[in-house]
Amino acid sequence: VMNLILVWTGLLPGFGMRGGALGIVLGLVIIAIAGYMLIGDLETVKLAVQKGAPREFAWTCAFGIVMTILWIYVEILRIAMILASDR
Repeated sequence: VMNLILVWTGLLPGFGMRGGALGIVLGLVIIAIAGYMLIGDLETVKLAVQKGAPREFAWTCAFGIVMTILWIYVEILRIAMILASDR
């Protein structure tokens, strides 16, 4: 959304946040946020086990963890793509 607004206002040409230093910094910030979310997901699992949550809740926890790991993976690939295109 932020990229779209910056492109529409003319502050960035094309898809500016997909490349360059700004893209790398943004990717690292997003990876940090995703890491924090992964810690939160794991804490949710820990609390669910301690409190004896129903068995069906395991699917919700597993889905959250898988999506967060996928998010981190995609961001790492995006940063790798930026670094490879700068060469």
